[in-house]
Parts: sequence; C-alpha cells; structure tokens
Amino acid sequence: MSLKFLSKTSLLITASSMLMGCSDEDKVACVVDDMDAVATAMVDGSPWAANGGMWAYAGSAMQVSLESAVSLTLGIRGTIDAAGEPVAELMESGAFPIVVDLGDSDGHGGVTDLRNGIDAYASTQPGGSGSLTIAGLNDGVLTACFEYVAANDEGVVMEVRDGKVRIGD
Repeated sequence: MSLKFLSKTSLLITASSMLMGCSDEDKVACVVDDMDAVATAMVDGSPWAANGGMWAYAGSAMQVSLESAVSLTLGIRGTIDAAGEPVAELMESGAFPIVVDLGDSDGHGGVTDLRNGIDAYASTQPGGSGSLTIAGLNDGVLTACFEYVAANDEGVVMEVRDGKVRIGD
C-alpha cells in the first residue's frame, strides 16, 4: 500500500470517529469555496448554475432569488430556525450557522421551470422537504447551503441537491 493511501485512510477514520461523538447539530457543515457562479446545485441530477440573483430580508425572514440561463429559477426563504427564532434576527446578531427546515412553515424552497410554459414546484407541497444552512454574512455577502425536494400541484417532484450560494445584497 502506498503512503498516500494510508494517510487518506487514517484521515477518514479520524474524521469518522470525531463525528460519531457529535450531535446532529454539530454535524451541520456548509463550506462555500471556489465557486465560479453566484450559486450552484444539482437539479434533477443535472448541474445547475445561477447567472444572477439577490438576497434580502423580508420582514423577520430572509429570501434568496436565483436566476439561470437554462430557464430554471430557484427561490429559498428562511423564516424561523428549529428553535423558533426569526432568521433575520439571528443573521443580524451573527448567530451562524442557522439551520432552517424547508418542508414546512419554517422555510420554503422553490423551483420555477420556464422551459415549457410556467411550472412551479415548492418544498412545502405534499412530497416536499429540505433544509437550508446559512453559514455566514460578511460585508453584505451571504453564504449558504441548501437542498430540497419540491413538488408541483400534480405531485411531480424536482430534486435540488448540493446547493451552495455566495451572493451580495
């Protein structure tokens, strides 16, 4: 065996051992590095990238709108965290990371598909679920990770996985 293989194996075992002793809250990790776009994700198994967008406070919530060249827009809204605290207040106080359930009234993940007319999908529809982890806010630049399953009125779902965003206000 090579030294490189043994080194990687040792690192993996050490990391796994450390995670076993952590609570689920401690395991939440959102790393947004080396992005060539405002946001990236896998949408129904295909790579997706935003070519524009914005984030803003919406009352006590936070909202992100992301546009792409492939006529799929993503919208994400965080209203309250798992403890029931308003997301905007948590962000303003610097209480990161902030984890939001996107499958109920705590938050929302949406996809608007404009490729063949207009079709809207939401994580709050039956069959939907997901999460948003807001990692930080520095000089007006929001960093976050997200993933969700969004359903339309007919029960058709779109999966958004491995989503990452770094966007200024």
